[in-house]
Amino acid sequence: MKIGERGEDRLIAEIITRLPVGTQTLVGPGDDCAHIAARRGSYVVSTDLLVEGTHFRAEWSSAFDIGARAAAQNLADVAAMGAHPSAMTVGLALPADVEVEWVSELAEGIASRCRPLGVGVVGGDMTTAAHDLTIAVTVMGDPVGAPLRRDGARVGDAVCLAGTLGYSATGLALYTVGRSGDDGDADLTQHQRGLARSCRAIYRAPRPPLEAMIAAAGSLHAAMDVSDGLAKDAARMAAASGACIDLDPRLLAPFANALAPLDDIVGSCAHERVASGGEDHAFLATCDPGEIPAGFTLIGRVKKGPATCTFGGLAHEGAGGWESLRHEGDKGEATS
Repeated sequence: MKIGERGEDRLIAEIITRLPVGTQTLVGPGDDCAHIAARRGSYVVSTDLLVEGTHFRAEWSSAFDIGARAAAQNLADVAAMGAHPSAMTVGLALPADVEVEWVSELAEGIASRCRPLGVGVVGGDMTTAAHDLTIAVTVMGDPVGAPLRRDGARVGDAVCLAGTLGYSATGLALYTVGRSGDDGDADLTQHQRGLARSCRAIYRAPRPPLEAMIAAAGSLHAAMDVSDGLAKDAARMAAASGACIDLDPRLLAPFANALAPLDDIVGSCAHERVASGGEDHAFLATCDPGEIPAGFTLIGRVKKGPATCTFGGLAHEGAGGWESLRHEGDKGEATS
């Protein structure tokens, strides 16, 4: 069987069974970060790879954008564990024809996301790549308290979110249909042009609300970075916690309504981009209903039932399942 036929989750699960757990491991694979015991305390650590053509395209993104994106998505993993990012290492596999100036700009992009948090880029590695440019980032963090995990959601909790949903997916869709910049948006209204510009910017270099997540950690029961889409990642939290994450279409409607002006342009429904679109790197969390932290918005409840994600009690089944809730959802407004 080829890896393309296996699927990412099943392939990872198979690899994990062959690897040692380690005597210092407190939390191993399966969460946003691993949690490792040290002689004086503990730390969290996470690694991500970005491959040209798979995770970014140089014709759409500047080197600065790519560096900022690489840093941001890794910093989000640490913040999702309720930890403060402390250090980062970067590995680069570069084709020989890459310009030196491009690499310098990439470094500036990485620095732009690390510097405000006091994160040092403390090392890494560089080698020549035969074909695709690859960036490997490892980030470490200092837990503020006990690390937040995906398995802490409790029946009765409020489900809340910090950050944007669907913007990155909309940005990718704009690029895919040839809307790659302001010059191609001349036929759009002023509002649509501004919205398209924001979506493309978040696709190229997401801006997860890191400070809000770190500040809120002490009041949350469970949290995770939304990288693969709200429905998929909420289902992961539900499975880890053994409870149903029920998202309220009325509370999600404002996220979709904000993106709906571009529906005809990109040829898809904003409600589905909000439910399934990944790589905004928002933060999904649960907490006591009366203690939703600053920067977070209520979007649902944790309920008894199958350990999966539902929308108003209904399973998410792609565009059809979400569309069935669309008109009911459009009546509501988000509250916090």
